[in-house]
Amino acid sequence: DKRRFLAALQQAAASIDVPLIAERVETEAELQALRVLGFQGVMGRLFGEPEPWAAVRPPVPLARQA
Repeated sequence: DKRRFLAALQQAAASIDVPLIAERVETEAELQALRVLGFQGVMGRLFGEPEPWAAVRPPVPLARQA
């Protein structure tokens, strides 16, 4: 199950204080699931089409929820 894998990955990253950024986020449902799991940032087509390297923006930060 993808959700269990991502939760384990997030837990491992948090245990060594490494921010985790999700790629290929394409839907609001994916974005919400990643927020719930505690990902620190996301990027993907939900936020715009791929661009040349020179035009790349930093990942979109996700605010931590209490």
